[in-house]
Amino acid sequence: MEGMDLQNTVKEALNALYHHPDDAVRMQADRWLQDFQRTLDAWQVADNLLHDPTSNLETLIFCSQTLRSKVQRDFEELPSEAFRQLRDSLNTLLKKFNKGPPKVRTQHCSCCFGCACSCRRLG
Repeated sequence: MEGMDLQNTVKEALNALYHHPDDAVRMQADRWLQDFQRTLDAWQVADNLLHDPTSNLETLIFCSQTLRSKVQRDFEELPSEAFRQLRDSLNTLLKKFNKGPPKVRTQHCSCCFGCACSCRRLG
């Protein structure tokens, strides 16, 4: 699936998870989102959606949680040449959300701390 298609699928799944009246649809969306968070694509998609000014609060929270969990659990899957890009993006997002929603700020700060620790650990 292409990046933009995947971003739209994440948004649709989040909408289904939080707003669909059918429990089975919400459970399917939740499963899909959990599986998505374990993919390599989750790094870029979450980052893109955090920078997207049209992302709603549910998307921002989910994407900030996704990046935090990727940094904490899957940092080693990120190619070393992507470290600087991730760091720069996190710094930009830190400025963007410094007065943003508390849940997003908290996740983002945890992500920044985890990234700093992981980069230091890897050398």
